[in-house]
Amino acid sequence: MKTDRLNRAKLLADWCARNLEDWGRRNAEERCKKELMEWCKRNEIEKIYAIGEKLTLITMERQLMGELTPEDETLSCFINLRGVRIAHVLAGTVGLPKGFNRWALADDFGWTVAHEAARWGNLPEDFDCWGLRDNSGQSVAYIALRHEDR
Repeated sequence: MKTDRLNRAKLLADWCARNLEDWGRRNAEERCKKELMEWCKRNEIEKIYAIGEKLTLITMERQLMGELTPEDETLSCFINLRGVRIAHVLAGTVGLPKGFNRWALADDFGWTVAHEAARWGNLPEDFDCWGLRDNSGQSVAYIALRHEDR
């Protein structure tokens, strides 16, 4: 399990290192790359995930500004030790970009992006993955019905 967490952290670190420049954060890029790689070497996973939280906020801002696309690889990034991805956070807050279809992305407990969106009433009208189930067997349809007041 610790190996999985470290691998996820390394994936996040690599992604951040590749994409910070694309977001106009050139001054921070080299420093972040060095810090992220050092944290990976020392297995300082919690520090790496702190970067994931910042990345989530930046992604939320991009969604609110209409700059995020459904294909954006940022949405698949892990942001904590439970396997939650940025798409989970957006599904429960500001919503996902129009045309998003990676509903089956799941955390360590099988809770999918679709489950999170259903929980908060953020599923699109053309949603068609009602049968997705988490590790405890709860379907997206069940979650949507349980939380239909939202």
